Formats: sequence, structure tokens, C-alpha cells
Amino acid sequence: MAPPTIYASPAHDMRVALASAKASGMDFDRAWQQAFDGLRRPTDRPVWNAWSEALNETKGAWRDAYDDVDKRPYQALRALVAA
Repeated sequence: MAPPTIYASPAHDMRVALASAKASGMDFDRAWQQAFDGLRRPTDRPVWNAWSEALNETKGAWRDAYDDVDKRPYQALRALVAA
């Protein structure tokens, strides 16, 4: 049996994809869908379901960070998306 594949978290992959999309001038909705569809999914279905739910529940915060909305709670996320 092969060892499990080690990868960055879906949140990390989302950050990287959104940063690239933002740099290219893509609008958030298109960037989000493209990034979400391109995520490497954990092979453990319940783990993926939890990640999918968490990402979708925080989509508004990701959008605000992407759009540079000046809201203090999103400063850290805004810095990640801009990276």
C-alpha cells in the first residue's frame, strides 16, 4: 500500500489560486468557482465535505478580502489573498 499523499490544505490552495486570479484581474465569482473546482480534494470523503463546507461558509470573508473591503476582521485574510 502506498503512503498517503501529503498536500497543502484546501484553504492554502484556495489562497494561492485566488491570489493568482486577483493578480490577473479576474472578478471574484469567476475566480472563486475556478479555484474551488481546481482544489485538490482529500481522498477521505468526510474530510473533503468538512473543507467544502468551511470554505463555502467563509466565502463572504474571502470575497471581502479579494475585493479589499476595509473591514478589520478580514485584515489577515486580505493579506493572504494579496500574497
